[in-house]
Amino acid sequence: MFGLSTQEVEMKNVLAAYSNCSSFYYDGIKKIGQLFDGVDDQQMQNLLSVVRKRYFGLSKDKLFEYLRTQYSDFDKKFENALKTENTFVDFDRLNQYISEGFSAGVLFYYVYYAITGKYPKISNCTFLSHQVNDIMDEVLHKLDNEMKNV
Repeated sequence: MFGLSTQEVEMKNVLAAYSNCSSFYYDGIKKIGQLFDGVDDQQMQNLLSVVRKRYFGLSKDKLFEYLRTQYSDFDKKFENALKTENTFVDFDRLNQYISEGFSAGVLFYYVYYAITGKYPKISNCTFLSHQVNDIMDEVLHKLDNEMKNV
């Protein structure tokens, strides 16, 4: 009666995965910052996209490692969730997420559906994406402060 709902638990799991992998994002952005003078704007954007994609991928992998311990058939359920028609993400956009990395909100959407067979509240998906954007902003602020103190 007083426990967290499945939606709340999985939101915490998703957020924890991205939070726990933020040091990878920090290291990647720091390395790019060290190259700053040697690359043009387009190269910089490409490098930032690669770090973001890897950060999102690592976060997804860490989350899935945990979920596999909770649900023996999680991978199958997740694959089936990706194949399910829905109004949240069309298949073209889904392919883009698969190639560029899942935002926290989209990942939560499919994880929750895979586990429960129900769609989560879209506001929770948006909330998670904003939370991860805040994590990424914190990394950038930390690096900015470090560079000012050098």
